[in-house]
Amino acid sequence: MKPHIEVKSMGIFVYDGKILAQKGYDSVKGENYLRLMGGSVEFGEVSDGALRREMREEIGAEIKNLQLLTVVENTFRFEGKDGHEIVFIYLGALADGDFYSRTEIPFVEPGSKAVAAWAPIARIVSGDDKLYPPMDYKGLFEGLGLA
Repeated sequence: MKPHIEVKSMGIFVYDGKILAQKGYDSVKGENYLRLMGGSVEFGEVSDGALRREMREEIGAEIKNLQLLTVVENTFRFEGKDGHEIVFIYLGALADGDFYSRTEIPFVEPGSKAVAAWAPIARIVSGDDKLYPPMDYKGLFEGLGLA
């Protein structure tokens, strides 16, 4: 496949000093990491609509109160392959309060073993937990009054 730039839409969902993030592991780097929830914007789809669809597909959640925070360009290497993405990052809320009380939320996508969990903002800001896509999360969370 020819290299191309992916367009993504991801969300920050906050509860009790934590954000909801997908847990991941890069076997080439030997790195555990966290990734914001969301995914690819499909042709003809707007970014907030893509985030709503991705949250339904990934964990079966409806979302509300979306506010565009920033757009990030990210070049990276994952599992030994180069990637390039433009990411729309939103602040939002989960419509069903039940999600806020769950420690881990398994993905509902067929065949997926992915899991989302509530990650402490303090660990992200300190660098103890790696969150992708990379950006100034300390500045972002401080600006939102969360750090």
